[in-house]
Amino acid sequence: MNENRQANPEYIFRINKTLDYIESNLENPMSLDELAGVANFSKFHFNRIFHALLGESPFQFIMRLRIEKAATLIRANKNQSITEIAYKCGFSDLSVFARNFRKYFRLSASLYRKMSHEKSNISQTDRNNQQAGDRPAAYFCPETKTIKWRTNMKLNKNAEVRVLPEMTVAYLRHIGPYKGNEKLFEQLWNKLFSWAGPRGLLGGNDFKSLVIYHDDPNVTGEEKLRMSVCITVPSETKVDGETGKM
Repeated sequence: MNENRQANPEYIFRINKTLDYIESNLENPMSLDELAGVANFSKFHFNRIFHALLGESPFQFIMRLRIEKAATLIRANKNQSITEIAYKCGFSDLSVFARNFRKYFRLSASLYRKMSHEKSNISQTDRNNQQAGDRPAAYFCPETKTIKWRTNMKLNKNAEVRVLPEMTVAYLRHIGPYKGNEKLFEQLWNKLFSWAGPRGLLGGNDFKSLVIYHDDPNVTGEEKLRMSVCITVPSETKVDGETGKM
């Protein structure tokens, strides 16, 4: 969570568990009792704390994620029908999907697809140019068991789609703007490593550090963007407070 949403670390831990559960079950119906059970709160207490930390109710959050996921898929999958995408994102009623999509984006899903495709063709060169250049990047140093920063390194301008093996990670999550905020990333990594070091969780042949960007910044507003800095851990690892596991 970002600094403006700081609260009891135990509350953050439980709400993060619920966010992970929602993201893993977005295509399925979910009840307030079910979500409160994941967080181990009464449903009334859960609803209040969720809104205090996220700025929206659980079902506002779920609806927004479903609509935004649909928008991302509509942008990315030109050959998949909007009906298929709506079902994939948890909408069993197409009229509900159409109404909520139009309410969120102020235009229909089909027009959104058309406009996104046209804009993508026009701005592709600009985006490629923006990605070029030297930027700092974080990497794990196995000798010192710390995150270090590599500068004067040209990043690969191409994206690669890969299927990764299943892994268990411990994470710290930030909600809010993060683009270009090196200090934020450094603080999160230092905090996660300070938690992991005394527990003997750093290093090893299979150790990985990674960042998960949960939302599409072309769709989600900056203040709602979710980002998690992660390290791989054994599946039986116990976590607490702001440190989550997924």
